[in-house]
Amino acid sequence: MLAPLVALVVSCMPQDAPRPRVSTTTNGWPVEARQGAAQGGAASGTVPPASVGDAGPTQQEARGRLPEPGGLLAEGRALPAASSPLLAVFRAVGAPGDAAALRGVRARLKTTIYDHRGGVIGERECTHEADLSVVSRDRLLFGGDTIYGRDGATVFAHYRGLAFPNLEAEARDDLAWHGLVLRMPWVFADESRFTVAPREDLLWNNRPMSRFRINSTITRDDRGGAADQFELWCDPDTSEPRLLLITPADPAARPCRVRFLEFQSFGNARVPLRRLLESREGSRLLEIELVDVAVQQTYGPRYFAAPAK
Repeated sequence: MLAPLVALVVSCMPQDAPRPRVSTTTNGWPVEARQGAAQGGAASGTVPPASVGDAGPTQQEARGRLPEPGGLLAEGRALPAASSPLLAVFRAVGAPGDAAALRGVRARLKTTIYDHRGGVIGERECTHEADLSVVSRDRLLFGGDTIYGRDGATVFAHYRGLAFPNLEAEARDDLAWHGLVLRMPWVFADESRFTVAPREDLLWNNRPMSRFRINSTITRDDRGGAADQFELWCDPDTSEPRLLLITPADPAARPCRVRFLEFQSFGNARVPLRRLLESREGSRLLEIELVDVAVQQTYGPRYFAAPAK
């Protein structure tokens, strides 16, 4: 479901040739023994809560039917109850329908890679294009050589105009990662894929925060029926997302977290322009900055499909 950290770091490394495949589990996460992301830094877990509050402020009604994660409206899907925990978050950054209304989005991603001491070890730029009005339509362009794309379950990887099937697994991971982060928190509106616990008012590093625990409903037998888990930490007053903790069900995979900074409005949706990818212990791995963001882009029906041979 999500990109492994190693593959994401490797994909940002400057290089001209196709990237080698990083070994992962069947769920697409890096095998612990081969984890290449640097570790270190001060631990920064949660402080035991002083209290747990109620479900938060009164929610307003959602605007329109809830879409699927990528923005595609699900026919017959009922709105969640007015007490749904995430409605306060959608009020802060826009409803899922507001994100879908952006339709075609294009942004240049400036990525900085850090070592375990916080030093910069590399930089890379790529372009992320996505159609938020439908599910899972993304393209990543690395320079003028490499293109990753997905349209639903179909994924392709092209290097200098030629198909490279050996890069498709890495492409799937990278596209899933960037697609998830771009569609956060609206992706969690899909009640067929995620369950969301009521809001909790806790402390994070001695600072008041609101937490929403989210579980994926998608399980696999090879993981003992377990599922990926998330914690969405938000500003207690505005409910604007601040931090997403990701705990994969696979015990061989390494948890991580993403910080969201510098929100900017596009239409009725608010999007973070800076994302910090960190280890669960707090070591900074990547900083991703969105620049030259454009919305309402028009993409043809086959734009996200593999180029013609």
